[in-house]
Amino acid sequence: MKNKMNKKGIVISTLVSLILIILGFAILLLFFYLLYSDFGWKGRVDKETCHQSVIYRGSLTSFANIKEIVPLKCKTQKVCITSGLLGGKCKEFEGSKDVLKVRVKNKEQIEQYISKEIVDCWETMGEGKLSLFSNWLAESYGFGKVYPSCVICDRIAFDKENLKKAGIDLNEVNVMNYMLTHAVPNKNISYYRYLVGEGGKISVDPRPQSFEVYNIVGDERNEISVSDEKIPVSTSNDFMYSADKELAILFMQISAPKRSEVIKNTVKTLGYGYGGAFVFSPVSVLKSTWAALKAWPVTLAVLVIGGIYQQNSISKNMGISVGYCGDVAAEDEAREGCSVVRTTGYNAEEISQYCAVIESIS
Repeated sequence: MKNKMNKKGIVISTLVSLILIILGFAILLLFFYLLYSDFGWKGRVDKETCHQSVIYRGSLTSFANIKEIVPLKCKTQKVCITSGLLGGKCKEFEGSKDVLKVRVKNKEQIEQYISKEIVDCWETMGEGKLSLFSNWLAESYGFGKVYPSCVICDRIAFDKENLKKAGIDLNEVNVMNYMLTHAVPNKNISYYRYLVGEGGKISVDPRPQSFEVYNIVGDERNEISVSDEKIPVSTSNDFMYSADKELAILFMQISAPKRSEVIKNTVKTLGYGYGGAFVFSPVSVLKSTWAALKAWPVTLAVLVIGGIYQQNSISKNMGISVGYCGDVAAEDEAREGCSVVRTTGYNAEEISQYCAVIESIS
């Protein structure tokens, strides 16, 4: 009688704990719902709003894709680079609202603007320190397929007619060279070294050849002098633009499962599941366990087949990750995924090479 009372007390205690956990989770969901509804961020969607939504989503657990309940409030900025006193228009944005017009006097100002936007995109999206896009089953247990998700920070078009009148040749614009040889405003470090130092990765229009540049040190005029230490750089990071191309600056992130984490998660889940079932129905669990042990060849076969499928799926997902990250990271690092700011042509064909899902507001 006493044992039955103890078991009943354990069951009641467990149920109360589960109810409290569910209530706490429901309150958390309600908080985020109110935050993102008309009672929260209503109206203006800007970079600060985007950054706040990134922080909120990044703070959530990846369990069961819970991150997806918090939408990213990130709107793609439309930019028309022009020249002249009043400037002109970019045909790509005809009929569009909220187009930012940037007037420049020379190609260096174009390079400077794009460099700033690349850094701004990286910082706004959390500098690669947050996991923003959840593929929980594949990342935690190795089942399913991983894929890259993106936020398009900027669309940049060029008013070719007025730029040409100002003597600006877009074919001479080289943003990578600017990032290597100019310092970030208010920082004694180049754009390139700043991104690399923060764990950043940048890439545009991959090319087969490679080259070397020298280590760079900032001075007071936002220009860079050269030291003797060499740094290898791949021209997959070379920003050379076609004059007839609208650009997209985008943030891409993909995560692949790690074998050790998958094994640990699988063992923990099976252990918790078995323990929880035993608390609620110990007799049934013991009977099922005994039946599985009696039919051990079948049980073993199921475990082996499941394990082989799981490990094979992990290998495939690592290969997918290398395919998307191999141009900006060493193979060992690329196998686990990456966060990267890329610039590419703003068209479906080029963007689809990097993004399976796009979460920004166009």
